[in-house]
Amino acid sequence: DVPIPQEITVRIWEMASEEERISYVRAFNSCLFENPKTLEGLSFILDSPAWAGTTIGAFDPQGQLVGSVLAFLDEEERRGVVDDVFVLPEWRRRGIARRLVGEGTRYLHEQGIEEVRLDVVQTNEPAISLYRSMGYETINEEVMLGLYL
Repeated sequence: DVPIPQEITVRIWEMASEEERISYVRAFNSCLFENPKTLEGLSFILDSPAWAGTTIGAFDPQGQLVGSVLAFLDEEERRGVVDDVFVLPEWRRRGIARRLVGEGTRYLHEQGIEEVRLDVVQTNEPAISLYRSMGYETINEEVMLGLYL
């Protein structure tokens, strides 16, 4: 367990209502605006029969989302994935991301998963430093090319 501010609650979050999903998309897009999510895209994932995972959220005393992580099973590879880690800027550097990644990893381990992977942008040094400090190692570096028209 990683110490975080006492006023923050970390828990599994089902995101069952449209309101909850909208708050997630807004928070996610305010942090990871280079790769925005849509409500439709998020709902497609969470409502899919293939979804085998959970969302873990961090909430302030008013119940507002301040950070989140998705943890799910990659059935094909039989490994866990920690994805979409974010913490709102005003809550960063307080251990919340570390706690979220740890809770996601713990969830996957409880599901019998022995290998967990995550993707991170090569230029995101703070995230890479965090993940390495938690025992994650670089296993692959990938170059992705795109063309915007």
